[in-house]
Amino acid sequence: EAINEFKKTIVYLIQCQLSNHSSLVGSRCITIPCLESQFVGVFGKYIARYALTQQTYECVFTGEYAYETLQSIFGDNNWGIRHYTGNQQTAVILFTPTQTDQEIDDNIKDSGCNTFSQDQDVAKFEMKVKWEQRGIKDIINHKSTRGFLILRFTTDMAFFNHFNFQLFLVYRFFILLIKDSL
Repeated sequence: EAINEFKKTIVYLIQCQLSNHSSLVGSRCITIPCLESQFVGVFGKYIARYALTQQTYECVFTGEYAYETLQSIFGDNNWGIRHYTGNQQTAVILFTPTQTDQEIDDNIKDSGCNTFSQDQDVAKFEMKVKWEQRGIKDIINHKSTRGFLILRFTTDMAFFNHFNFQLFLVYRFFILLIKDSL
């Protein structure tokens, strides 16, 4: 129950980043307090890297099926899309139709994005998810630590009229059909 509530909180915070103003699209970062058990409860099956000495976990979601994977994790089909009047949408961008899985893999290898780089512009179309423990210490050596969830992603706006949306659905159908036949 607590994990499901935490997932809803994450979706809410992502939705808050999906503005309908063109100056507010692009790279986004959300940082929230998070227990290690909450992070593992939500993203445990997708952890790509754990660094014991740095006390960090990392996941990267990118590619053609990344959006669907996150739909499954969050239990929300519209976790990364916010709809506005006039058929406008703002969405988290994890994949572009012209990007192949091989190009994504090559970009990740070339740019070092298999680690959680501080360079936010290294690989644009992905969601990087990280849990890290941060601490502070005062002059009398009193220590305080806390875990944080950090989400980095890119947003963009789109206008869909009925015809554009149908073309998008047909394109998506053929891509899935081709993938299934291979």
